[in-house]
Amino acid sequence: MVMASSSALRPSPPIREMCTWTRRRCARILRGNGVLFTAFAQNVNWEPVPIMSGSPSTVPAWKRTYNEKTVDQLKRLLKLLYEKNPETAIVSAIDLQGGSSGPGSAAQPAPEAPPDADVDYVFFVLDRLENKEEVLGAIKDFVKMLFILMLSRMLRVQPSMVRVEQLVEWYEALARAIQTNSEPVKQHFQDVVKQINTHIQNAAKDNDNLQDEEIRGRLFRAFTALKEKAQIR
Repeated sequence: MVMASSSALRPSPPIREMCTWTRRRCARILRGNGVLFTAFAQNVNWEPVPIMSGSPSTVPAWKRTYNEKTVDQLKRLLKLLYEKNPETAIVSAIDLQGGSSGPGSAAQPAPEAPPDADVDYVFFVLDRLENKEEVLGAIKDFVKMLFILMLSRMLRVQPSMVRVEQLVEWYEALARAIQTNSEPVKQHFQDVVKQINTHIQNAAKDNDNLQDEEIRGRLFRAFTALKEKAQIR
């Protein structure tokens, strides 16, 4: 649920988070810019606004002051999730994150980075999605294709094993769920799978967390399933 205060938005104070347990769920309350954010998750996440790895900021995420535009974007994502519109939330998060651009990514950031360019909108959405099968059943295969490509880009730069496991779990679910019957997917799937291959090969070399045999095996088994669907030998 997203509720805006009746007063005009003021310069953003640090976002604060309060968690209340109810039947293994955490009711998360985020306050910022006079706006109340509420989200639900199976596990408590003390990082209400995830920050990309490689961020130049030394201020913890929960103490930071966020630009008014950033807060508006986060409000919109929460509203989409509350309205059970994961497809638009995922596409919007990928778009806000600029694909592979931004701090800590493979590409160089734009010369004039937007405010709070190190906010990780993709993890902001992922942290608030619970049932993978239900979510993936509600989104088109073309969006699944964009989604799994984005996750493969993110793998290389995650220093946290928890985050790597989260990405791999979604990667596995997407590899199982995606179908290649629709024409938009058919046109691009082989090329996208080749891009994914490049990203995960780079991640396997650069991210020490992917030296874990179990995680690495799960990732490459999921990629093999994608290759089979793309009919790549």
